[in-house]
Amino acid sequence: MLRLSTSPVPGGHGLPLRHGKRGSALMLVLWALLILGMAVFSVVELVDLSVDHTSYQERSLDARGLALSGLALGLNPQLLKDDPLLTQTAGPDRMFKATFGSEGARLNLNYVLLSKNKQILINLFTQWGIPLPQATHVVDCMYDWVTPGDLKSLDGAKAQDYVNAQLPQVPTYAPFDSFDEVALVMDFSIVQKARPNWQDSFTLWSTGPLNVNEAPPELIAAVFSLDPQRVAMWTSARNGRDGIPGTADDVPVNSMTTFAGELGISQTQQTSLSNQIDFSDANRRVDSVGISQGAQVKISVVTRLNSSPIQYFLWSEQ
Repeated sequence: MLRLSTSPVPGGHGLPLRHGKRGSALMLVLWALLILGMAVFSVVELVDLSVDHTSYQERSLDARGLALSGLALGLNPQLLKDDPLLTQTAGPDRMFKATFGSEGARLNLNYVLLSKNKQILINLFTQWGIPLPQATHVVDCMYDWVTPGDLKSLDGAKAQDYVNAQLPQVPTYAPFDSFDEVALVMDFSIVQKARPNWQDSFTLWSTGPLNVNEAPPELIAAVFSLDPQRVAMWTSARNGRDGIPGTADDVPVNSMTTFAGELGISQTQQTSLSNQIDFSDANRRVDSVGISQGAQVKISVVTRLNSSPIQYFLWSEQ
């Protein structure tokens, strides 16, 4: 009688052949499930990231809209700096805050340098703790950057000096176009190290002279080589009780005679530096911040008030 053999297949390690095939198939199925699970998990992660990205974009767009609302109010020439309309809450975790001031409250770098009043900048830099020789060197380099010709200042630098120092940039021999360009001046890193927020003291977009009715004491002191603490006492009285320049309780000055008399400025200084100051400035800087559920957008502009069409000298978004 014919019998089917159940003996192990050689090389089968004691298992029937059909069991080996089933085991291999099971392993393939398990691997396929594992790979599929990983793929599904990756897709879910990508979807979550995409949703989060879209959500942040929407919140950023909303924050920008809020910042623009604040900007519109900040450009209104009828509002004062302390007007409550400049800070508003638009809902849960949604708000904007706008601040503004005279652009002339900052020193106009191009105006000071091209009028050959380098001593003003030297005075300011020494106030910031920079030794006089280094301050003089940096200011001479700044002057040589914006003035044409190869004749350099006593301690300045022209194009060949940049080449000799193996620097990639050379002076443009034209007024500064941006603060990024100012930072390219040879050894300007001395100023950056002494005053990391140096840009807050300068402008390239005012009408020129320093507006002494809003300028901080250190800038006024730099123009006239005065004691900053003495000037600070004067600006404190100028700003009124709230201590904020440009509000209703200010005590502004409107003539050089009054200004010089209150600060003890000599007649010689009045004559030589009268073109470096003014008592107002047509250009306004507005900073408006919009916040929407954690997303924040800041818009900064410098514009000329009451101009038609409106003129923008600077528009920056962060």
